[in-house]
Amino acid sequence: MAPSKQAIGHLDKRKALTRCRPCAKRRIKCQGGSPCHHCTRTGKTCEPQMPATSSDSFQFVAYESTRRTTPKLALPAAVNDREGTYLGHFVAVVRNCHFTARFPLAATALLPVMRGHGHLSHVAVALGALDAHRRAHVGTSPDYPSPRIVAFTRYQRALASLQDELGSSDASQRDDVLWTTFLLGLFELMAEPSGDRWTRHMLYGTGRMLQLSNMSRGPSPLKQMLFDAFQVLEANRAIMYGVETFLSENRWTVVRKTLFLRAGQSAGLPMDGMVTLMLYTASFSQSFFARIQEIPEPERCTHPSIGELGRQGIHVQGLLNTWYLQHGSTLHSKSTGHECRLALIYYHTLLLFLSRNYTYYPCWAGKATPLLSHSAISDHARSIVALIDQLLQSSNVPGVMLLFPLRVVGSLLTETEARMGVVAQLNTIYWKGYVVADRVKVDLHDLWAFSGLPGC
Repeated sequence: MAPSKQAIGHLDKRKALTRCRPCAKRRIKCQGGSPCHHCTRTGKTCEPQMPATSSDSFQFVAYESTRRTTPKLALPAAVNDREGTYLGHFVAVVRNCHFTARFPLAATALLPVMRGHGHLSHVAVALGALDAHRRAHVGTSPDYPSPRIVAFTRYQRALASLQDELGSSDASQRDDVLWTTFLLGLFELMAEPSGDRWTRHMLYGTGRMLQLSNMSRGPSPLKQMLFDAFQVLEANRAIMYGVETFLSENRWTVVRKTLFLRAGQSAGLPMDGMVTLMLYTASFSQSFFARIQEIPEPERCTHPSIGELGRQGIHVQGLLNTWYLQHGSTLHSKSTGHECRLALIYYHTLLLFLSRNYTYYPCWAGKATPLLSHSAISDHARSIVALIDQLLQSSNVPGVMLLFPLRVVGSLLTETEARMGVVAQLNTIYWKGYVVADRVKVDLHDLWAFSGLPGC
């Protein structure tokens, strides 16, 4: 009995031998099976083709708004059919993760690195199987476990194998080890709703490995690609969770500038400057709350440190507005890329975040602060929601990079329709693979319920 027809998704991994001879002659899609659906319907003799290509390569279709065929990939020689399917899904996942403009290039660059490195191949298969499960592109049978089981089994194997590798003297300098830690964190963002494992992995995994590596001595292209993506994610983690990050240290500020100049970007790109501002704002926010808590509540209104904190907040606000004036023409150009839109989202979000910090304590009366007016808050919030809509509809910017803006803007909205719009955006991020979006949605619902807003 021929299998039922299935839609071709972002990965249709079929070898050149898949079509039977009659279907190949007519140049039509073959549903597989023996006899296939077409031969059964037309009474043809369903015979296999003679091999025409090597069985070590496969053809896949990119999952993009404009579908196009991409070159064949050279997979490790020992890969079987099902594992090849999952590695193909892994390639598509990375290609569709535009953490930075260059990050998708890592998709094929990592394949040859997997040879002889089980930890890296295990986590690649885990990510691919998780994506295959989400898209329901791979079925189960008595011979093959479900993609979800494969995903979590390989994830555990990657963790165990990585532990063994960390004992080697050169572990911190190796691309395969560093990328394994990063991809394990990516898996956790796509599989674990709380986000807790990801934050621990960023801090004790990828972050620790980067601190032990020699980034200032000219990293490899793969390491540079990873670091570019890591610093954006780490800036989001630090400001969203209100925690320290090593990237705020003076030594790492120098390293980041060195890498920036080495890449020939002396004029400065909007996103590079914005990451620096995110790190700076995160660091200021943490010290802001720590300093206020040190002052006894009865003394806060008259304590000299309070006025100084207000002036420091205005300084941060000024840095953000200077960045906007510097890059305004680029940010609002018709040809503005997705990375610039993301940087603009962060600009609006940081202004709202900074202003909201000054609403938690009643000690700012008569003092200069970066508080925004109600109309300015509404304008920034509308801009954030509209820009996020654009990115979700027309880009491959990972939804995890939009959680901080949605958390901030959602906390400020009071109208039911506007709040449900944010929930819809979080649902879109969830269904695009980042289940950690549920954590933000639950937090917002709790906040809205506590505030007595309707519909909660």
